[in-house]
Amino acid sequence: MNMNEPKKAAILYFLSSSDDEDEDANLKNPNFFLKRFLTQLQFVLQRLIFYHIYSFLQTNVVYVMYRNISGIPGVIGCIDGTSIPIRTPAHKIKSTYTNRHDTPSITLQGVCDYKKRFVDVFTGAPGKIHDSRVFALSDLSKTLPIKCDKKFHLIGDGAYSLREWLLIPYKDYGRLTETQRYFNKRFCATRVLIENSFGLLKSRFRQLLQLDIHSVDKITKFIVSSCVLHNLCIDMNDHIIPEDVDEDDLSVVEEPDNIMDSEMILKRNGERKREAIQNSLQFM
Repeated sequence: MNMNEPKKAAILYFLSSSDDEDEDANLKNPNFFLKRFLTQLQFVLQRLIFYHIYSFLQTNVVYVMYRNISGIPGVIGCIDGTSIPIRTPAHKIKSTYTNRHDTPSITLQGVCDYKKRFVDVFTGAPGKIHDSRVFALSDLSKTLPIKCDKKFHLIGDGAYSLREWLLIPYKDYGRLTETQRYFNKRFCATRVLIENSFGLLKSRFRQLLQLDIHSVDKITKFIVSSCVLHNLCIDMNDHIIPEDVDEDDLSVVEEPDNIMDSEMILKRNGERKREAIQNSLQFM
């Protein structure tokens, strides 16, 4: 047997187990080769994940498959953030990493495709930071407006600002029209895919339910590596039944009263696009 095989097997077991599932300390803490393994997966990541976000923008396949799900045109992915509970990183202040549940965590921002694979991920931001801010920090926020070219868009929840390239549902203050409620229903039937993707990820790699690593660099590599392996599992038809995993119900972003003119224009362009899609759904 290849001497690397036991090491790989131990790492995979470590990824998929929770802290209370194994008593073998040697197997639970394969630190002497964990860093090298995660670094290798980082290289695989560059080929398996970031390739997709650019390649699928050039084909009709992805948005056609998404449209078949619930009828909303132009969708190339669903975006959301999820909290990964951690121990307070070494030499860091706990309060800077605590989320609204007072739990130290790091946010994983993910974009999934219609197969629930991650086509873009960004992580490392403390759980205290809101999803909209995490998105602004990611490279995706800069490349998405260019790559979508007004034709395509991601869909997310109310934690994000409405844009032509990132649509969100109508905010319900009790005055939505019938067509707006219908749009939200179809919208949510598609957006739930990203929640399913996070649920599958955490069910496969249970260390993500409580990650016991002290270095932020290693934490981010661990999370991203899990996303890569998640994609490989789906490509190999390794299907599982997801367990119930609590996800944060993130608050809706309210636009400030002093919003800049440029931001208002971007928002209005998003509103026009959303309204056009809403009207098109009436005739489907």
